[in-house]
Amino acid sequence: MSSFFTGVDMGTSRIVCARPSGEEYITKSALNAYIQVKDTPAARQALNARRIGFHAVGGVLEIDGASSVPFAQVYNVDLKRTMRLGCLNNHDSAALEVLTRLTAG
Repeated sequence: MSSFFTGVDMGTSRIVCARPSGEEYITKSALNAYIQVKDTPAARQALNARRIGFHAVGGVLEIDGASSVPFAQVYNVDLKRTMRLGCLNNHDSAALEVLTRLTAG
């Protein structure tokens, strides 16, 4: 997504951004979810082999958006959400940083 968007809907499941383009609108959507897995050489190798971006944070790899779904199944972890009950998830210390990445990408 880009800072050039003029409309944003940040939902628990998806983030949708829109901007005018002539008489129509261009929209982009991202899955509002992420996972965290232990930072290991094997995890990095698997992500790099599939060209999936990740962010290393204190011994943990964070995988954002749609890329997080298959890895959640592989690593048997639950998807995390940046939003809770329509607001930023205040029970998740990584929520704001992940939400920032999802809307900037």
